[in-house]
Amino acid sequence: MRHRILLLLLAVFVSTSSAAYKLSVAVAPAIVQGDVEYDLAPWTGRAVAEILSWEISAVQTIRVIDPATLEKSLDGWTMWTDLGAPQIDAARSAGRLIGVEAVVLPRMEKRGFEASLQMAVVVYKNMKDRVVQMDVKGPDDAVLGLLRQQVVGTLDSLGFNVPPAIRQVAAQRGRTKWDAIVEYGRALQSNSLGNKEEALRHMKECQRLDPNIPAALVRIKTLEKELGR
Repeated sequence: MRHRILLLLLAVFVSTSSAAYKLSVAVAPAIVQGDVEYDLAPWTGRAVAEILSWEISAVQTIRVIDPATLEKSLDGWTMWTDLGAPQIDAARSAGRLIGVEAVVLPRMEKRGFEASLQMAVVVYKNMKDRVVQMDVKGPDDAVLGLLRQQVVGTLDSLGFNVPPAIRQVAAQRGRTKWDAIVEYGRALQSNSLGNKEEALRHMKECQRLDPNIPAALVRIKTLEKELGR
């Protein structure tokens, strides 16, 4: 399984705690701008949140909350276009309402074949309240890998001792296809409208475009079961 961005940051945060302790984390739906249909943008944002949530949950010392739970406390997020202080404060407040210790708030923008990805991670409760922000630009299918490397640099600047294994993961710069994320969003949109056949078709297209998205595999199995396949 390919590990990605926030796993790096959150795993090191957790490493300072006891083995029995689990950091509770929620991922907010991403703010999506650029070359995405207006009505599809919120669903693509939900797709990003779900994909990241499944990947972060691979770390045994992290307890990931369903992003839909956090979304219920984020009034008006579908109208957000920027990732600034108001959005970070809203994410912090929503996280406290549902009792998590860290909130991840992403923003993605695609223009042609280029993309930018911003990330704000708000950590509080058992640690000093802090906000870590990252911002990278690059080819639309490489931007997540570039962000992963910046995470390591950010941790260095904060004085964390980044383990060699995590540095190796960052250096691999795995890619995630933008079109696969959009297809995931289309599947979520179709499912919300009760069209499970169409949702399954879009989710399988997501898997075809990028076979290394664990959340898509789980969604496919769930849809097939619901359809009696």
